[in-house]
Amino acid sequence: MSSPTDTPHIDVYIPVYNDRKHIARAVRSALNQSDVELRVLVSDNASTDGTYEILEEVAKTDSRLVIHRNSENIGMMGNIRRYADLVNAPYYMFLCSDDYLNDPTALRQALSLIESNPDMVSVYCDLDFVDQNGRHILFNKFERDEVFSAEVTMRKSLIKTRNRFGIPLLHKTEISKEYPYNVEVTYTCDIWHSYKVGQHGICGHIAAPLIANSYTGENLTRTLMQKAKAEYRFLSELENIPLTGFEKLRQSLNFYRTLASKWLFFSVIIPFRQRRGKSGQ
Repeated sequence: MSSPTDTPHIDVYIPVYNDRKHIARAVRSALNQSDVELRVLVSDNASTDGTYEILEEVAKTDSRLVIHRNSENIGMMGNIRRYADLVNAPYYMFLCSDDYLNDPTALRQALSLIESNPDMVSVYCDLDFVDQNGRHILFNKFERDEVFSAEVTMRKSLIKTRNRFGIPLLHKTEISKEYPYNVEVTYTCDIWHSYKVGQHGICGHIAAPLIANSYTGENLTRTLMQKAKAEYRFLSELENIPLTGFEKLRQSLNFYRTLASKWLFFSVIIPFRQRRGKSGQ
């Protein structure tokens, strides 16, 4: 296992366990980024399905891919939190193994924005929701300014019971390492992390779907959703963000609306797309 001698501008961190179907796509989407010095760090959580072997094949063709293999499975949160030990570039991106960068200029755009704003600590973008074959389902447009507040966005997330930050393209690594993902929350650990990092400055947004967010029916979002309502309440208390009675009512209503929308995704839209895909073969 080798790594570039010079520290790049960006480390892309990908934790993975038994995802041979998608891992190469995620890795290549990072390696194919243009006009930016980067390294792709993959932490394989003792996969048994051939994921590690796929990574080894990709690494033979590009030394920027660095594979770390856990000797035993350390759990989802344990593997997520390994980024704090492995990442050391000034900026990093956390990329799920079944997601991918949707544009070869995504990280260049994010780096330009964050380096031109000294107070900026994170950069986000719109999202392209895709199915397991990478086919577009719909766009998630956040409809916000190029610069936005973590405080305001956290409150919106709590009330809407949805992640209103989105998926970060970049965080400042030094700040991020102060707040390893909270093991007390699994469904909302990314929201908590974004909020804590964002409190140290301003957040930036690029109004383009630069990340493809995979909704396959196989990812953990569906399983963890049942814990979400309690976690949003917990985050409100943990971060001392009190909600009024009316806001709590809105929170409950929004939670069931979110449940319904995810049911629509997993039970109706995705099976329909799969059936249509097979009929077109």
